[in-house]
Amino acid sequence: MSKPGTKSTSHPEFVGSSVLSSAHKAGGTLLDQTARFNTADFTVRYTVDPALFFSAAYVDTQGKGVRTTAGATVGNQHFNQISLMADYLLSKRTDIYVEGTYQKATGTSSTGAPAVAAIGSLGDSSNNHQFGMRSSLRHKF
Repeated sequence: MSKPGTKSTSHPEFVGSSVLSSAHKAGGTLLDQTARFNTADFTVRYTVDPALFFSAAYVDTQGKGVRTTAGATVGNQHFNQISLMADYLLSKRTDIYVEGTYQKATGTSSTGAPAVAAIGSLGDSSNNHQFGMRSSLRHKF
């Protein structure tokens, strides 16, 4: 797994990006091929004042398909994801934030079924798109 990245800071903005490539050895009907996923992301953060900032992120993930023993190509899924967040600091160690994320999937999964969206710990969607929202009061120790 590799993840080169860049970031640039100039008050009050922050811009960052990274590229990630991962490989997973497949077995069984996938002829011991290696499934590959390439991910690129881009993040922008804007600080309104020392206690309030907004951020947006775009993530693009592409899976390289592998051939089954039957000759079909599977695992060629493509995910597009966008996230928006607002964060307000109540004190030096306590903040409240709200975040929304939308993901759309295309292609086929490694099972040969249509790809489904899957945002982090929300699990797999029942279709190719998913929206998740989170808000939290967070205290850092």
